[in-house]
Amino acid sequence: NPDARSYLDYYDGLVQNIQQHPAMYDGFVMLQGKEPVGFTIWDKVLPDMANGLASLGRRSVKGLSEYQTLKTCALLNAAGIGFYNMGGSETHELDAYKRKYRPIHSIELSTYEVRFSNVLDPNINTIDLV
Repeated sequence: NPDARSYLDYYDGLVQNIQQHPAMYDGFVMLQGKEPVGFTIWDKVLPDMANGLASLGRRSVKGLSEYQTLKTCALLNAAGIGFYNMGGSETHELDAYKRKYRPIHSIELSTYEVRFSNVLDPNINTIDLV
């Protein structure tokens, strides 16, 4: 499944970046007893804004994803961060989940593949938008 592979690649890259630059990230792990059942990771991009990078929870734990979202917002608020970018809505279900929090801003984004190539002059680069 190509979509599953891209998610695995994303999370693998995120874990590698966290290991290399831990000060750039914040978040928490949810435990049920001693067993991890979910996690949320964000980075602070402006003094009053954080971007959600990952939030996964075990589906068998009822209400876990909502609790993780509310816990994230409470932690950010306590740190003086008033805006939380929850990220994209890759599916209709994910979009509906995020909209129930009544966002104050919603931005339609597009994804582009950008390729760089050198032309005759090595000091000039071109950008091909695909």
